[in-house]
This record gives sequence, C-alpha cells and structure tokens, in this order.
Amino acid sequence: MKWFNVKQAGLSEEDGNMKSNRVEDKDSNTTLIAGGTSVHGDIHFAGRLYVSGAVMGKITSDEGVSATLIVDEAGSVEGDIQAAHVVIAGRIDGNVTAMERMEVASTARVRGDLSYKDLAVELGSMVNGKLLCMQDDEGAGNVRVFELSGDGDRDASDNA
Repeated sequence: MKWFNVKQAGLSEEDGNMKSNRVEDKDSNTTLIAGGTSVHGDIHFAGRLYVSGAVMGKITSDEGVSATLIVDEAGSVEGDIQAAHVVIAGRIDGNVTAMERMEVASTARVRGDLSYKDLAVELGSMVNGKLLCMQDDEGAGNVRVFELSGDGDRDASDNA
C-alpha cells in the first residue's frame, strides 16, 4: 500500500513501497546511506537524506530549510532526529521532531517521542513514546488515522 505521497517524499512510484534504495529526482540534493553502511557521528543535512544503513548519532537540518529524511525498512537510527519532513519505515531509537510532516509506515519501530505538525501513521507501526503535536499560528496540526474495513484499508477521514 502506498499510504504516503510518493512525489512529496521525493521517490518514484516504484519506490513508494519503501523497498528500493534508489531516489529518482536527479535535480535535488540527495544523500544515500546505503544498506551495509554504518555512520558513527552526527549528520547535518539539507535536501534529502535516505537511510537504508545504520546511523549512530543525531540527524538534523536547519529550521526553515526544505529537508526530508527517509529511513527505509532496512534503515536504523540511534539518536535524535530533527527535519522538516520525516518518513519512518525502519527502526529509530531517539526522539524525532518533524517541523512540518511525519509519516510512519507499518514497518516502523520507534522508541522515543514524536513531535510533529502533521502526522500520518499506518496500522501496524510501533511507537514507544509520546506523540506531541506542535502548534503554529494557524492552530493544531493534523493527524491522519487509518482503519481497516471489510474491503481493505481506507482513510478514516473519508467518513467525515
């Protein structure tokens, strides 16, 4: 199921299942930490950071800068994270702050608090920590809740 907006995450349609390590948008500043690679130390980035390997250290981007962190199913991060947009499908041990949007896939395993403005969580994900909605001048953030029906997954907001 492609539950998050693939184009906004900077992935091609075939990457929407979080199983591929390839990022298609050649015009963007993209960094890949490939499977089998481990990084020990803090990372500061802009553009896109795609983690399919392991990071032991903080991952941050400047506030107000367009930055997307994608931790795929094989990826792991041991340390705090702060970026504008965070997509989690792997394992995170640390607090995560998404200044704009956070997307948590069913394969995500998080031990730490999640702070966000907008949040999408897929059924089956595991979060052991607090969910903290950050408010801006326009009010509270949005949360998308998914529920199962007899005919498959659907967005619960369709009932409204």
